[in-house]
Amino acid sequence: MNLSKGRVIFASINSYTVLSENGEEYYSVLSGSFSRDNRGLPAVGDLVRFKKNENGDSVIDQIIPRKSVISRKSAGNIYSENVLAANIDIMLILTALDETFSVRRIERFLVLAKSGGVTPVILLSKADKCDPISLAIHLTEAEEVAGDAQVIEFSSITGTGVDKIEELLKEGVTACAVGLSGAGKSTLLNRLSGDELQSVKHVREFDSKGRHTTTSRQMFKLPMGAMFVDTPGIREVGLKGDTEAVEEVFDEIISFAEDCFFSDCTHVHEPSCAVIKAVENGEISRERYDSYIKLRRESENYKMRTETPQEQKRSDKKLARLIKTENKRKKKF
Repeated sequence: MNLSKGRVIFASINSYTVLSENGEEYYSVLSGSFSRDNRGLPAVGDLVRFKKNENGDSVIDQIIPRKSVISRKSAGNIYSENVLAANIDIMLILTALDETFSVRRIERFLVLAKSGGVTPVILLSKADKCDPISLAIHLTEAEEVAGDAQVIEFSSITGTGVDKIEELLKEGVTACAVGLSGAGKSTLLNRLSGDELQSVKHVREFDSKGRHTTTSRQMFKLPMGAMFVDTPGIREVGLKGDTEAVEEVFDEIISFAEDCFFSDCTHVHEPSCAVIKAVENGEISRERYDSYIKLRRESENYKMRTETPQEQKRSDKKLARLIKTENKRKKKF
């Protein structure tokens, strides 16, 4: 079978658009022999092998192994994976500088990025509508949880800070924008592209809420050469069973954890817990600690419900290696 290579640039229910290596777009469906393996259905950003039809359409035969993936737990009580985008280099975490601003939500998105092997960048949107004092407070709050992630405040209306975002979106880079509905993802895309690629609806001023503007996942090529994936607004950022990603986002807690009396300390009720002591002494904020415990429990619950005992054992060993690495790093400095 003569198969071509392409990339999924649009995904909806049972239908896709594939961009071929020579720049042609094909409406596509899955072949009868399509193998889901462990990757499920194709997602925007997936590299695929497909066969062209005589009528100009095509059928997708297989997904090429992904280098990275942004995925979350499916909404509700369903313990399954919902892939947002694949083969992404940068996750643009958009958070509006209004009543919806939440560092706890930023932490969740950071875990998603770490879990998928994607570089996170925190974008604080609608800076033109935020007074200087609130802007300074929110910027400080975001930087406190960002870790090694870059934080950029910007306005798609005035253009403030957009140049810093453009510097990240170079030729060959694929970025995916995530955030609540109304956070400014589609507005940013239109600003970067210089065109109205996505429609934009205004949110209600009194509570910053509105209906989803983007209803499907789609990839666009920007003038600077990067690919940009716009996603629907995410109300529920459910975590999968990657406790290591949680530990990476809350690395200061891992730093204190090495001094816990018990090697398998959960940092909840054990005596001689260095993390609890750090919270009591004010070295770790209570809000940060509570968020860590909540996200770790959520991740562990997903893992317990979806992983085999063998997979859980491998995950535990991986987490133990992470703690040992942090111990060595701390002793070095």
